This record gives sequence, C-alpha cells and structure tokens, in this order.
Amino acid sequence: LVSCDVVREAANDVVESLQRRGLHHDGAITLDRLETVVSDAAAAAERVTPGAGGDALVWEELEGRARDDAALTASFLVFMGIAAAIAAIGILLDSAILVIGAMVVGPDYGPLAAMCVGLVRRRWSPVFEAARTMAIGVVAAACAAFAVIAALRLATVAPEQYVSDRILTSFISRPDAFAVVVAVLAGVVGMLSLTEGRSGALIGVLVSVTTIPAIG
Repeated sequence: LVSCDVVREAANDVVESLQRRGLHHDGAITLDRLETVVSDAAAAAERVTPGAGGDALVWEELEGRARDDAALTASFLVFMGIAAAIAAIGILLDSAILVIGAMVVGPDYGPLAAMCVGLVRRRWSPVFEAARTMAIGVVAAACAAFAVIAALRLATVAPEQYVSDRILTSFISRPDAFAVVVAVLAGVVGMLSLTEGRSGALIGVLVSVTTIPAIG
C-alpha cells in the first residue's frame, strides 16, 4: 500500500502516470478527497502547482460519479415515474410549485451529464449506456404520468379535457429561443457543479431544465 497526499490540481497527472504503468490492472488506484489539511508542505505544494484547487477537474472522479448517475436501476425508474406524475398534476392544476418540485425530484440530469462526459472522453460504452437509461426512463415516466392521470379521471378528480391556456405552465409545451438559451446556460452550470461538487448550483440547474414537465 502506497499512500500520498497530492494537491487536487496535480491529481490527473498522478493518476495518468500510474495508469501508464498498468497499476489499475494489477491493483487499484483509490482517490479520497481531503476536506481540511493544515500543513506548511501542502500550502507550499499548492503555491507551486498551476491552477486553483477549487477549479481543478479530476477526470476519474467525474467519470465515476457519471457512471453511478447513469445506471439503469429500479430506483431511477421510480423517481422518473413519480416526478412525471407530479409534473402532470402540476400542469393540470397550473401549479408552478408542483412543476418545480417535479424538476427537483427527477433524476434525468444524471444520464444527460454522463452522455456529455463520455463524448468528451471518447468512451462510447458509457454514452450508449446513459442513452439507454434515459430512453427507458422517459418511456417509463410518460407511462406513469398517463396511468396517474387516467386513474384521477376515473375517480372524477381530474378534468376530462386539458385546457391549454395555462398561464404558469403553458411554456412547457411551447419551447422557444429563450428555452434554448436557458438550456445551454444550465448545461454549462450543471457540468461546473458536477466537476466542483457544488450541489447548490446543481439544484438550480434541475429547476431550469424542463425535461420532466415536458414528459408529463
């Protein structure tokens, strides 16, 4: 076992050097984030290493997170179905609160981000896996929303017809140029939040992208 502390800006160089020696085939390379380090040597290392620790991207860490988020699991399908059902009810009630709640609940950003990471790294197997997860998730979510609204109609809770002039939710079915701009900006912020671990920014991204409400 060889253990060393490395500034985040240099982590990629160290991992790639070990991979070139085939260590990951014969053994394992494990990365642990150090939250707090009080050390003169660490401070000196940060000063001489180019870049800033807060902006440093560790590719193996990002790819591992992307793989986990893109996995097709039962919980992923459950979250997709529940989110789409909440969105559908929010659209019927013209409730922006329910639509926003559905966006936060939906796990759809994970596979989308995993596809982007795979494309940048030119690793096609994760791209296809994430695309399959997203496709199955969209179908499952749409079926769940349909089933919930059909059940509500049978119970005479939901209206028989959908009135399209909804002030707060009509934008969902009418995307425009502003929707494209918001999607691009949200994508940029989303990838930055994943690389830097800024969960607060990622929540804002989930509220900005209306994939789940569109499915609903």
